[in-house]
Amino acid sequence: MELRRNLTLELRELTQRSYLLALATVALLDLENSEIAANLPKAVNQLCSDGRVVPEESIEMSAQEVYRLKGTFASFTTDLLLVELQAIFHTHLMLAAGHTLEQPALQVESLLAKLWPRDKRSNNEWAYKEVILLTEVRNAVMHARGQIDRRNPRLGSRSYSDFLRFKRAIRTVANEVIF
Repeated sequence: MELRRNLTLELRELTQRSYLLALATVALLDLENSEIAANLPKAVNQLCSDGRVVPEESIEMSAQEVYRLKGTFASFTTDLLLVELQAIFHTHLMLAAGHTLEQPALQVESLLAKLWPRDKRSNNEWAYKEVILLTEVRNAVMHARGQIDRRNPRLGSRSYSDFLRFKRAIRTVANEVIF
């Protein structure tokens, strides 16, 4: 029961953070490139909560570089959310399978094979496929600089709606495996 409550709370909190990140992303994209470049030193230093001061000259980003990066910023924030979502899910799968977090991580496929055999999936096979796809996205973001097998059209450019779709799949799997 505690595992269920913890997963529910973590997914809720991640969803709330995603709303804040969405708002910040939209606000950032509305700013002028030169304004962003000029305000970066102040913003970076405000986020350094340990008191460290980052010299203004060490933050090198021109308005042209801001322009170039703004085009991929929304998908970058989605990738961050997807990595965190997969990590939360993987952690709870490990715990549901009776493993501790001190043990080496097992593959999601192996955990699901143990906790949710194919013959028990019935109408929820789609959710199984989605969480495996989420794991592939996570691995690509973490280990392949975001380069994903483009033969799968659902893996191309990722958006916030993908985060919501994967979260739904995780809740569906969790209802079968963890809850």
